[in-house]
Amino acid sequence: MTNPLLFFCILLIILFSFPGFGVAQREFSAKISLPDDSEFPTIEFFLDVHDQNGGFVHNLSENQIKILENDVALTAAEITETKPGFQFVVAINPGPSFAIRNSQAISRYDLISQSLKDWAKSRIGSDIDDLSLIINNGPEVSHVKEPDQWLQTLENAEVDSRNAIPNLDGLFRAVTIVNDATPRPGMERSILFIT
Repeated sequence: MTNPLLFFCILLIILFSFPGFGVAQREFSAKISLPDDSEFPTIEFFLDVHDQNGGFVHNLSENQIKILENDVALTAAEITETKPGFQFVVAINPGPSFAIRNSQAISRYDLISQSLKDWAKSRIGSDIDDLSLIINNGPEVSHVKEPDQWLQTLENAEVDSRNAIPNLDGLFRAVTIVNDATPRPGMERSILFIT
């Protein structure tokens, strides 16, 4: 028996030893922020609720939220749905494989760049997000709220993929940026690392 086959058999035995492992589905999932008690006795926090398909749950009412304080269930005094936006960092780590062209002579980098440009154009007019772009050995823009400024940086980037040497500097920089304070409470953070 070869090592990969042995590993696969052991994995199957482990999976079948724990029936139901990884099969259970949740109806809803929720994340809650740390409470802000700076306006005590009013305490504010953010609640992010998603359904089993990952979709945001809208129009929750005060009666649907119970808060436990000293084992006593309390009803929320007020619920306000907000769109805090998100902090999004795109880090591109080009290398020689990005220079490979398809049958229409379009490079992988150009395909990636065009997809990102299309996404940014769809966001123009929105100013609730915090956007950053890092291209190894290229331009960088961080913490902009105007998608057209982010887009302009991407469009003006001159990337020589064929001679680029991939490294993890861009990812390190992206992690640093995404850990900066968010402009608004409740914003989620995300990094798209393309390498």
